[in-house]
Amino acid sequence: MSTFVNAGLISLNKRFNEVDLILKEAEVHFDKNEPLYDALCRSAQVLLSAHFEGYLKDLIKNALDDINNFSSFSASSPGLQRRLCEHFVISPNEDRNSKVSNEKIKKLQEVLSGLDIKFKKEYFSYDENANPKATILDKYAEMFGIKNFFNQLKKSRLDLVFSNTKSDNDIICVEVEQYLLISTMMFPYSTEINFLGIDDTKSASLTLWDDFLSGVLKRRHDIAHGRELENSVHYSVIESDIIKIRLLVYAFTLFVCIVANPVS
Repeated sequence: MSTFVNAGLISLNKRFNEVDLILKEAEVHFDKNEPLYDALCRSAQVLLSAHFEGYLKDLIKNALDDINNFSSFSASSPGLQRRLCEHFVISPNEDRNSKVSNEKIKKLQEVLSGLDIKFKKEYFSYDENANPKATILDKYAEMFGIKNFFNQLKKSRLDLVFSNTKSDNDIICVEVEQYLLISTMMFPYSTEINFLGIDDTKSASLTLWDDFLSGVLKRRHDIAHGRELENSVHYSVIESDIIKIRLLVYAFTLFVCIVANPVS
C-alpha cells in the first residue's frame, strides 16, 4: 500500500498540469488576442496559488494519516508529540516554553505514550484563510518540529534556481520529483536531508525565496480582489514561477517526511 503523502505528490502533478494547460493556451493567443491572453495569464496565476495552498494543507493531513496508519504516537518524534500535547494543555495566551507548560506537556506525553492516540490536523491548527507567506510556511514547519525552514532552504542547492537557466531548473525539478515519489512510496519514508545539499557554511541572509513567494502571492491577491485589472507578467514568467513553486513544495514535503518518520 502506498502512502498518503505519495498519493498527494501524484495529485500535485495533476494540479500543476492544469496550470500548464492554461499557459499553453495563453502562448497560442500571445500577440493574437490580447484580452484572451491577459485573462488566461491572470487565471493561471490565481490557480497556481490556489493549488499551492491546497497542497500544503493536504500535505499536513497526509503526513498525519501516514503516522496514524503505519506508526504510533509513542514512536513519533518529540516535536510531533509535543505539538499534540500542547493542543490539550496549553491555552492560547500561555507561554508554551515556561516551566509550568513543559511540566504539563511532559506529564501528558507520558500518559499518551501508552495509549492508541491518533494525530488530527486540528491539533496542528493553521489559519484556513491565511495566504502561505514565508512566515506561514515556517509556522507549519515548526508545528512538525522543523526549525528555520526557509533559512535551511536558502543554504541548499535549490537556491540555484534563481540563477539557473529554465532548462537547468526543469532538470532539477524532475530529479527532485522522482526522488520524492520513490522515497515516499513506503512508510517509514526513505527521504534524507542530504539530498538537498545543505551547506551550513553558506550565508542565509538573502531573501530570494521569501521575496519570490511574496511576489507570487501578491499578484494572486491583487487579481482575486480586483486590484489588478490588467495582466502584468509575461506567460514565460508564470512558467518560471511554476518551477520554483514546485521545488518549494518538494523541499517542504521532504522536511515534513523526515520529521514524520518514527524515531523508535
